[in-house]
Amino acid sequence: MRTALKLLLVLMSVNSFAQTKEQKIYEILKMTGTIDGYKYYIFDMTIKPLKYNLDKDDSLKLNSIEKKLTDGVIAQRLSKGYSEVFTEKEINEIYSFYKSSAGAKILSSNDSLEKKYTESFRDIQNELQPIIDKINKISTEAENNKEIPIPVDKEDGFYSVVYYNVQNDRLKDLKLAAKPTVSTKEVLEIKKLKNDLDQNVIDIVLNRAGAKKIKILTENNIGKPVAIVLNKKLISAPTVISVIPNGRIQISGNLSDEEINEIINTLKK
Repeated sequence: MRTALKLLLVLMSVNSFAQTKEQKIYEILKMTGTIDGYKYYIFDMTIKPLKYNLDKDDSLKLNSIEKKLTDGVIAQRLSKGYSEVFTEKEINEIYSFYKSSAGAKILSSNDSLEKKYTESFRDIQNELQPIIDKINKISTEAENNKEIPIPVDKEDGFYSVVYYNVQNDRLKDLKLAAKPTVSTKEVLEIKKLKNDLDQNVIDIVLNRAGAKKIKILTENNIGKPVAIVLNKKLISAPTVISVIPNGRIQISGNLSDEEINEIINTLKK
């Protein structure tokens, strides 16, 4: 009986070491979520945003890249990096650890740990909360005190402002360029979203031509207002603080739900 038990243990040990280094690396990458994490980064965070403003050639190239990046290819590339950083002995040790009960518990306890970490800093969060509430209140009041949109005899779009009073930002004191730099005809996608203050904003994605124009418009107007006309109303003139490089814009203003829906429905036609 003892001989049979020893033989069984030996066979189990041999079977464990029968796995190749590459197989162990692959399992480590799967167990730790590294492969899924990189897939999300590559496809959702990198490739997906690029799809908005592509010409035909770039679109074909992007599709080719997507097809090339199969699960197997991604795993193979990650495995190569892993094997270059860790020795075979270290890989065996890492693999054995994640296969142990302690390793399995670490992998399955991320949510529980996150809750415990949050609880550990609850007192700091409580001290910060009054400051956060104060800032949110100021932001909300500023948002609510914005001027109501004013009617203008202008084509809908995004305008450079040829005159504005630096002492105030009243919409009625702005003088807009004759024509919009970016027309609403160059809107590819439009929808209503909530911002961090739970306020409605209009989320706009421009086509490729519009994205180039809004980039130039914002580059040339850092520190200056850019006027936004929608439905023949000057709804906002935000000061440009940075370049908009990708053709995605979020517009907030003193707009009701009804006005936002009207704007969205008009631009979707």
